[in-house]
Amino acid sequence: MKLNPLLYKSFSMASLAMLISGSKTLGANDINIVIDPSLSAWTSAWGPAYAGKSFDSGNTAAVLLENWSGNTGGQDSYVVGTVADCNGWATCGTNIDGTQYSSIEMDILFFTTNTVSLASCCSAGFQIGFDHGYSFTSLTNFFPAYDGVFHHLSIPIPAAASGANQFYSVGFYIWQPGGVNGALTWEVKNVVVKARLVQVPPPTLSNPYKPTPGLNLFSRTQNGGGNQRTDIGVINNPSGNTWLGASGPVTYSLTITNFPDPSVSYYGNYQAQIFLTSGNFPLPASESAPDYTEASVIFVEIDTTPTGGAYASFRYKINEPQSNAGMFGTDNGTAGTLVTLGGVSTVLGTWSITFNNDTNVTLTGPGGVSTSFVFTNAIALNTNSTPCFGDPLNIFFGGQANASSLIGHEVVLSAASVTGNGNPVSDNFMTDTPPLNSSLWGIFAGDQSTVQLIPTDPLARWVPWTLPDNGFGLLTTATPANSNSWITLTGAGATASLLTMAHSAYRLAYVPSANIPSAQASFFQLVKRTPTQLQVLLPGESNAPGTVSGKSGSPIAQSVGVPFNITVNACDATWHIASSSDTVSFSSTDATANLPPNTALVNGSATISGLTQFNTAGTWTITATDVTTGSIASGASSSVTAQ
Repeated sequence: MKLNPLLYKSFSMASLAMLISGSKTLGANDINIVIDPSLSAWTSAWGPAYAGKSFDSGNTAAVLLENWSGNTGGQDSYVVGTVADCNGWATCGTNIDGTQYSSIEMDILFFTTNTVSLASCCSAGFQIGFDHGYSFTSLTNFFPAYDGVFHHLSIPIPAAASGANQFYSVGFYIWQPGGVNGALTWEVKNVVVKARLVQVPPPTLSNPYKPTPGLNLFSRTQNGGGNQRTDIGVINNPSGNTWLGASGPVTYSLTITNFPDPSVSYYGNYQAQIFLTSGNFPLPASESAPDYTEASVIFVEIDTTPTGGAYASFRYKINEPQSNAGMFGTDNGTAGTLVTLGGVSTVLGTWSITFNNDTNVTLTGPGGVSTSFVFTNAIALNTNSTPCFGDPLNIFFGGQANASSLIGHEVVLSAASVTGNGNPVSDNFMTDTPPLNSSLWGIFAGDQSTVQLIPTDPLARWVPWTLPDNGFGLLTTATPANSNSWITLTGAGATASLLTMAHSAYRLAYVPSANIPSAQASFFQLVKRTPTQLQVLLPGESNAPGTVSGKSGSPIAQSVGVPFNITVNACDATWHIASSSDTVSFSSTDATANLPPNTALVNGSATISGLTQFNTAGTWTITATDVTTGSIASGASSSVTAQ
């Protein structure tokens, strides 16, 4: 039997109407301008009227001084509160996009002893806005009262404000024409650039599709961008990995069963690869770019052509750590490309590099296409006079995107092997049972979740949907008309533990056959549940969404003075567990009971072990109260006997 892709498609499209509408969320994080005497976050950018700064007694406010004594030709003062400590400079750090922010908030006070006029009749006023590195965009111009009282300012940032698209600091500008004399002192605190709320559409499902069995080597933004490497490396033995001194040919090979379409991956971008490198054995898992980091490397790069063919290049470097650029040019004696094998009809199949002896090499592609050459630097020595490619030799098989536009694609290997050496390795990924054999292989990738061993499972599906998806869960059923038949697979209240991976714009969930409700037709939807009430479950009880009480089972009687476990859930109106990270507190009708401390929910739920006990015989309840969101109703447990 097989899943009907049309039913998947028809439901995934229909399910869009079932999703809640998009929500508003922060498009960026609020920026707090630091008040700290030990830092130089407040300083003068320019202007002869600036007279210095200090801080209040509690170091909560910056005190700024300006003086226009002897002002004959007009003078200004431009003070900036920088986003970061700039070591006395007015500008530092990265440009910030001001259009992602809605307002500048602050509390500001002007001293009653000020002697310079800021009245509208006599000056340009007090201006506040964005600093761009010695240029200024004014967002407001006002004439303050010298009353010695803090006033809260909320300065709107228009979405299309000219010049607000990039800034370093919040700027304060004052100019006085010639002939205006006097001093000005003011304090400012609680300066925050508030992030703008932006409309975020809900995630949308795409058609589920069949996984490719084998070792899936994914690429994703979180794994180093387009230059990420996603590799596995031999870790079982530091000895016998080299070909040097072997009695016969030594072959390093991988077999590719899936590769990005040439129309996507060409030209020479997405690649599969074999790395043979020097270095400690095994290298740390955090070293995801051994071809760059290690001093000596052999690099077999496998690519596609635009017509569906393929080619492989043999590249190398010796004694050149923290570099790989030399491997891509003509051989210069210590680095370069020795040979490229072309004329291969497909990238799918087995690719191998065979050392027939220490220096004679054969590069072979699918269909038996091959080329042979001499690699004299195979026996080159390290700076310590040991062989560059002697043991301990690190062996890697993997893939690489090479372009941010290719993030989300993958290479799938069905096998990898090393034969003829002192530590032979042979792994058929098509017959392995997940997870990857960790006694044989290490994962060398910026994000280890990008390496996944996927078994042969005819009913399994990848289910993709767009991001962001905060608070949403994936549900499945064989009978969509029955609202109580939906099973939660991911998110709050999930009854399964699925493999999920987030790429730059979408998430993938691997749904194995064990979680496919029907081989005839299965349906998926994304749901975001809103918590409205708390639920307390005692030993013997389980969450039962869609029922009147929201529970199944009966509470087990407890013994006085003996701790027991409780579970608290944030639920929607039908007792489905809803996403929440709120904090809950506990009370009991047993005034002597030991109760848990305030506890934060994780994905809408918390199980608290061994912190609850009744100390008086009787029939009691336990109540959970949301201390974060007052509108969420408290939940009382079932009555339970303590004896």
